[in-house]
Amino acid sequence: MKKIPLFLLIFIFSGAQAQWIDSINVSPANPTTSDSVFVYTDFSFGSGSCDQHTQGFNIAGNNIGAWALHCVGGFTFICSYTDTFSLGTLPAGTYSFTFQLEAGGLPSPCTPGIVSGPSATFTFTVSTTISVNEHSADGMFSFFPNPAGDKITIINKTQGQTLVRIFDVAGKIILEKNLSAGSSEVYVDELKPGIYFLENRNARFNFVKR
Repeated sequence: MKKIPLFLLIFIFSGAQAQWIDSINVSPANPTTSDSVFVYTDFSFGSGSCDQHTQGFNIAGNNIGAWALHCVGGFTFICSYTDTFSLGTLPAGTYSFTFQLEAGGLPSPCTPGIVSGPSATFTFTVSTTISVNEHSADGMFSFFPNPAGDKITIINKTQGQTLVRIFDVAGKIILEKNLSAGSSEVYVDELKPGIYFLENRNARFNFVKR
């Protein structure tokens, strides 16, 4: 008979600690190797307040593990919060960001509950920063449409041929060909959807567009 009230008390406390991850986002949305990368984790708890917390992360190659432990009070309202993780500058590549959310009862410092909280994984790509000399080539090269469909039209107003290259975000050359002056069509329908860099180069100009 004495065990029933204790069981109910534990069940009610456990339910009050329910939490869920709403979203994970990276800033800037398409980071390059020269950007400072920030990841924002949005989540909610079934009770509040939830602002007192500790957090951290570690980077192992292209895998990033992050965690946050929030001390949750007994107020009966949904408490939403955003944790910010400053990752600094990262080498080019695709990264996997795994976030583990835990909750404990106030006061702080608190310890996580017996049942582990939710986790979520978010992937993002850091692209290579390519040197761009647009001013010297202003008006000399252009292309459309952007974003591209199955082909792009390149306008070359310089004299002679230009070398056209398309790079992926890791700096790998996907396509390379020589084009004459005037208007030329380049088919890109075999490329996977994503972010690419188009470079037009000749003896006088080097023009790069994303």
